[in-house]
Amino acid sequence: MAAKKFTLRGKKELIKKLKQFRGNVEDGAKKVVKSTSAKMVKEIKGKLADGNGDPSAEGSAPHSQKTRETKKLNSSVGKYDLKASVKWKLFKPRFGKEIIARVRVKFPGSNSFYGHMLEYGTTNMAARPFFWGTIRRNESAAKKSLERVIKKAAKKWKK
Repeated sequence: MAAKKFTLRGKKELIKKLKQFRGNVEDGAKKVVKSTSAKMVKEIKGKLADGNGDPSAEGSAPHSQKTRETKKLNSSVGKYDLKASVKWKLFKPRFGKEIIARVRVKFPGSNSFYGHMLEYGTTNMAARPFFWGTIRRNESAAKKSLERVIKKAAKKWKK
């Protein structure tokens, strides 16, 4: 049986270019994830009106308040400002792995359950959505931005 031997010339240069391409994509993706996460948090916080002690209307975003009345209802809720509890965090990505950011409502020293109750409501309170609509609206824009990052890195790689 006949055999043909192939030799790849320029293998080191090719590997170097592929690593550079991957690095360009990851750097661009980090920027997109950071800017999208910050935008989402800003938009969510913008929905949360500063309360004056009055409850928010059913179906509208909740008020962000630290009032005496809120403290009486639940000390773990009243201590913290809802607006200040909306945050994002970028997890340190490992090279070649996913880039993960988390946007959430987190009160210091407690779980995120209060935000969940506001978003979806309870048996005694109508939903006051403020979180998931913003997340969903920004997802498609983030995907388009990531596509642009990949196309830009591919153009650089061709050169």
